[in-house]
Amino acid sequence: MLVSIKSAIKGYHVYKQSYPVGTILECSLEPDNEHSDCAIVVKNRETVVGHIPEGLCQPLINFFQDGLIVQISAEIIGEPRSSSGGTFVKGDGKEIPCSYKIFGGKYKKSEVRLFIKKEIRKLVV
Repeated sequence: MLVSIKSAIKGYHVYKQSYPVGTILECSLEPDNEHSDCAIVVKNRETVVGHIPEGLCQPLINFFQDGLIVQISAEIIGEPRSSSGGTFVKGDGKEIPCSYKIFGGKYKKSEVRLFIKKEIRKLVV
């Protein structure tokens, strides 16, 4: 694993899929999403749980396309809650607290880790 980012899975109020704390979910690009050009869906096998917040998706998609990362998973770290906005998160509705685990590709892990952390920090400031 390269980096872990605490955030939330958006869309609980739509999909109403909840899982116990500690559950690991799969994330994948969703290029045909009708609501966003840069969507990453979070699933438990074939069941949609929600999406990575839009504010975090664009840099992650860029990292995928550049080969810096090859996989993202989401570990549930809390119970579904009302969204009040926050880092990477816009809008209301329900969300599930999680930690996104980002796994690297063919480049040196230490260099990629530093680069990703630097880019993500730009979003937080």
